[in-house]
Amino acid sequence: MEPVDQPFSARRNATQPLELSVAQARASQIQWSRQSLEHRLYAIAKFRQSLAASPARFIQALSHLPDRTEVQSIAAEIIPLANAARFLQRRAERILRPRVRSPLLSGIRITVDHRPHGLVLIVGPSNYPLFLPGVQVLQALVAGNAVLLKPGTQGTSAAVALVSLLRTSGIDPTLIHLLPEDTETVHHAINLGVDQLILTGSIPAGRAIANSMAKKPPHPAIMELSGSDAVFILSSADLYRAVTLLQFGMEFNGSATCIAPRRVIIVRSMLEKFEHLLLRRFADYKLAPLNEAATQKLLPLVRDALARGARLVVGKISGDKPLGPLILMHTTSEMPITSADVMAPVLCVQVVADTLEALTAYNACPMRLSASIFGDAVPARALARRIDAGCIVINDLIAPTAHPEVPFTARGESGYGTTRGAEGLLAMTWPNVVVERTGRTLPHLRKPERHDQQILLLVLRLLHGADAAVRIRSLAALLRIFMGFAGPLKEKEEGSIKSREKKYDSL
Repeated sequence: MEPVDQPFSARRNATQPLELSVAQARASQIQWSRQSLEHRLYAIAKFRQSLAASPARFIQALSHLPDRTEVQSIAAEIIPLANAARFLQRRAERILRPRVRSPLLSGIRITVDHRPHGLVLIVGPSNYPLFLPGVQVLQALVAGNAVLLKPGTQGTSAAVALVSLLRTSGIDPTLIHLLPEDTETVHHAINLGVDQLILTGSIPAGRAIANSMAKKPPHPAIMELSGSDAVFILSSADLYRAVTLLQFGMEFNGSATCIAPRRVIIVRSMLEKFEHLLLRRFADYKLAPLNEAATQKLLPLVRDALARGARLVVGKISGDKPLGPLILMHTTSEMPITSADVMAPVLCVQVVADTLEALTAYNACPMRLSASIFGDAVPARALARRIDAGCIVINDLIAPTAHPEVPFTARGESGYGTTRGAEGLLAMTWPNVVVERTGRTLPHLRKPERHDQQILLLVLRLLHGADAAVRIRSLAALLRIFMGFAGPLKEKEEGSIKSREKKYDSL
């Protein structure tokens, strides 16, 4: 296997004209989609085994990430990617299997087959340059698509390692093409024509790409954009567990995680103990300057929150440099910082009286990527059903969402569409539906007869009437008509049925 610092064919792809890459990918996709699913999964199996045998290349490719140890890279990106490959090996056949149904007495046969979109453009992020686009690439290939992969900033090394290993595992080199990191490449590819786009990035990036897509014929897109994720702490919460996991969420990957905690929404009765544990947890924490991009965005927001009555209890502002992590108490939804898209270790604590106020505070932020709830199972599950978020975690943060069976869906300004899990694999396809008439009877071609309207109304009531008595009367009337023993319903009987229908319509 080639070392990361050596050129290889994936890098040479990035220097050839994009028009040629698109043409090659489209031609290869036709042949690839005709291969059996078993054949496609064989390449994924070889990829997984090679990844397990030689992870050093991937560890090196992720070494540029700040605030990330090699252990964290293995745990957060390499193992989850291998798990996703195994999930596809075990479940893809069942997920993509055609569904055939013959509804009783319908006279039709329905077949739903899953067809690949064709050419999929995957735009990766900079914070998890291997795992997030890697799973999308694997699912796109298994579904029968070709791929254009555009890495995020400084993500080329990870993308090169990924594409190289896929090719040595049996994927045709012209089936997956690595593009340059610059954003203009994305707009160029859209103009040339792709069949699906998947973006993991910021809200501004999503808007810019959506504008480009709007100028072309419509095609499906999945956008996982920014988050400002909330953590709900209920009166039944284990506060020690919650505080420990909040620290993990602020530390992990330097808090450059789209579903890292940014807001805590806590009931007033838990505030005093929560603040005590929080301050004790961060008492000896070594403060550090935030990166320049985070500083420029965060500094005016922190100053605004402080001017409005928030209290900075962890971290400090030294001149024009925030030293983090930063934790602000008594923030409110009116403060812009509680709805900010900031990839930095900052946490805003909002105090509420009850669940209704907690939901109001949550809904004040337009981003709906993920949320977490700490508390007993029954109230936590009840609250989860009322939260408008793509993924909700109970009594944990971040880590469970990396499981290969967990689909990840964006909501609100955080985007739309689903990646990962069974739903993510299905999103790489479109449903081709075939409806077959199985019998010789074609009732819709039959000439109207005298009792047809009456029969249809009786069938409607038989199948959908709210009252058992209505359905029984309708069945009896139908039997009399078909046996030739009755003409139209008597006026009294018809009136009785209508009376019952009106009664139940009013409920």
